Amino acid sequence: VSIDETNLSDEITEQPVGTRRLYKSLSDEEKREFIKARAARIAIMMGKQPYALTPDALEYIKFWLEAFAARVGNNRTGLWRGDTRFILQRGSVHAPVIIRAFKENRVPPVIGLYIPFIETEYTNIHSNNAAGAAGLFQFLGPTAEHYGVPSSERTDVAKMAPAAARYFRDNIMSFGDDSMSVALAIAGYNRAPESVKRDLRNVLSAANNEDKERNFWTLIANQGKLDHFFQNENKNYVPRFFAAAILGETPWAFGIEMRPLSTYTSQTAADAPNE
Repeated sequence: VSIDETNLSDEITEQPVGTRRLYKSLSDEEKREFIKARAARIAIMMGKQPYALTPDALEYIKFWLEAFAARVGNNRTGLWRGDTRFILQRGSVHAPVIIRAFKENRVPPVIGLYIPFIETEYTNIHSNNAAGAAGLFQFLGPTAEHYGVPSSERTDVAKMAPAAARYFRDNIMSFGDDSMSVALAIAGYNRAPESVKRDLRNVLSAANNEDKERNFWTLIANQGKLDHFFQNENKNYVPRFFAAAILGETPWAFGIEMRPLSTYTSQTAADAPNE
């Protein structure tokens, strides 16, 4: 079965739930086609332009997508092991505030929706981690202060969503607003923007670099030239973002009875977070 973008769009909007094929029922090749089509759609949401995904990039995304998919229906709670359905349910509560803040700051809302997914699985963490980060978006205290939010208020999502949007607006202005550059800005959220720029300089200035593109997948392909922090952690950040966004925008494919997260644009009183 060939799964192309047109068919996917039709499945989302027209086919009854009972006739859709779940991701887990697809062959490996069909899964790769599904991921390729869905990642292309996410790229359009990020930067309104196509994104060149290498076979290696698709394998990285596939690894993380299957990790998220394996947790669907496990009924567990808790960070990093809990049911993926619960992550999206928490996300749907915060989505209206995030979408509005990112739109107001002219930043693609898909970024704001899936950064908390991979940072905290939509858990509003009150205590600082080892790096000093806290809140839904895992801001450091000084960074929050720089964007107008007191360090003590990093768990206030209504204040932090606009701050996160402004943070990304500034980094997108630095990296560029096409989808490949936006992915580098996303990488910079995990590694620090200046470190990503240094990585690019190190890779692109190396010998035989004429065929290397300025994108995150070039960094992954040349990770041997980069430090152990990139090789052990940072290389996974953008693939995890794509995997989270694919799952959250096509929950039906993973047996989750919810709308795409990006469609939760209004909040009812019952949905309001308790924090």
